Amino acid sequence: MAGCLSCGGGGNISPESVRRWTEKLSNVLLSSIARQKLHDYLESRDLEQGQRLLEFWEKCNTFLIQAEKSKHLNLEWSRDTPEKRARSPTGLGSIQRHCKTTLKQEAQFILKFADSDINFDQAQMQALYTAIESEDNHTIMRAISEAKQKSAEMLEEEGYHEFCRYLLKGQGLLKEGD
Repeated sequence: MAGCLSCGGGGNISPESVRRWTEKLSNVLLSSIARQKLHDYLESRDLEQGQRLLEFWEKCNTFLIQAEKSKHLNLEWSRDTPEKRARSPTGLGSIQRHCKTTLKQEAQFILKFADSDINFDQAQMQALYTAIESEDNHTIMRAISEAKQKSAEMLEEEGYHEFCRYLLKGQGLLKEGD
């Protein structure tokens, strides 16, 4: 493919992808291929903080997707009366409890990861602690969404700009001294 940039073992990157990915970080984060390229770049340059931020962003993203799915299931189940669920051979009540427990455990895991590996300020960490202690799904989802956004902002300074320069140099759009 003419004009493509080889980026490690993952194949070539088209000029269109380079343009899109260097436009803004969200374009990278929304593409699994771009996230993998960014991860590979951060790893090859030993940019550990950037790697941790990207991993945290991905954990938050996965959590929010799962929580949203669980929320929709809970709405569907809430139409049934508790008596119907108790008699139900499908055991929807126990599935609902399992989903809530699993999400709570995942939220606690995200909190531990943030506490040990992400350089959030005290206010951001307190917001996560408070939300998870509240055990309110909406509050937890909002706090994790905010932490996800904050990690993306931090990633801008911890590897994304270097990644962009690398991609642009590979396309011949940026000289070595730039």
